[in-house]
Amino acid sequence: MLVVLAIIAIATGATLLTLGPRRGDPVEVEARQLATAIGAATDRSIATGGAAAIVADPRGYTVTGEARHELAADVELRGAVGVALPLALDASRPFDLVVAHGATAWRVAFDGVRANVAIAKSPA
Repeated sequence: MLVVLAIIAIATGATLLTLGPRRGDPVEVEARQLATAIGAATDRSIATGGAAAIVADPRGYTVTGEARHELAADVELRGAVGVALPLALDASRPFDLVVAHGATAWRVAFDGVRANVAIAKSPA
């Protein structure tokens, strides 16, 4: 039991350290925060055996057990929005979410275990 609590504390601490003050491109910052939130929820799910999911809409997202996160002004979320996306190791499926503002977009790709962030390619 103490091991599980230690893992949760470490994951939460790492999440808080990565959030830090907002600097740089707000779209990239939002994408990285989203990936961090997905990673922390997945880690908690693995450590506790509990269910985890993310529900996103164009203005923000909610991860199981966390407060809703509203995106920065004029930033929107695209992709797999409007449905609960499971993050538990045995129930998750890959999905992509795109954080965008105008021509700037960053893709958050969840592969079923980890969320990776990359600049999205502009449509040809």
